[in-house]
Amino acid sequence: MHQITLRHGSTSLVKYDLYPDFCPVCHRSAEIIIVSSEPHLFPPEGSASNEKLQLLFQCPRKTCGTHFLVEYEQAYSSHDRSKYYAAKHIYPNIHKQPVLADGVAAISPRFVKIIQQATIADSQSLDEVSGIAFRKALEFLVKDYCIHKNPSKAADIRASQLGQCITGFVVDANVKECARRAAWLGNDEAHYQQVWTSHDIKDLNVLIQLTQNWISNELLTSKYLSELDKGKAKS
Repeated sequence: MHQITLRHGSTSLVKYDLYPDFCPVCHRSAEIIIVSSEPHLFPPEGSASNEKLQLLFQCPRKTCGTHFLVEYEQAYSSHDRSKYYAAKHIYPNIHKQPVLADGVAAISPRFVKIIQQATIADSQSLDEVSGIAFRKALEFLVKDYCIHKNPSKAADIRASQLGQCITGFVVDANVKECARRAAWLGNDEAHYQQVWTSHDIKDLNVLIQLTQNWISNELLTSKYLSELDKGKAKS
């Protein structure tokens, strides 16, 4: 817990829970500078509305230097019911671009578009919809990959359920097992009752990234084995 002096009529110390150690614009860890000499508290203390605290910070990196605002809302400690301010929003909050494995964009441009939008939703703490968006991104990735590998079966792949597609059309064991588990967690995000309660969207993202990586490895391996066939070697 941190504290800062407020000067609004009378001087008082208030506690707040987050002093950022990263920049929400360049996404680099740093010793963030607090700029607020007179923090802003609104509405006025004692009003009926829930109080909010705004603090201004700055990224110290010369290549960034961005000022950003952290907004805190009034809260109470579960230990002793003392009042403090809990961080709720950071402005601006520039989302990170999702990491795309080599070759994935070429076979599934819709996957790229969907996962970019899912990442934005996740960065805005829209956790009730971002998980479903990641699940949709996974389906496009897997189906486009399967169509790329089996163009003659494209209609069957498009019409199949994601689980059926993974079981019936994915051959590579690593792609199959990572995609299958990503589908389990993705389905949880769309259902009223979750099955995998010890895992969340972060785990879903890891599994989607692993699925991407294994697809990329499989595609690149196939490419170079075909291009550099040992029977064609000149030696």
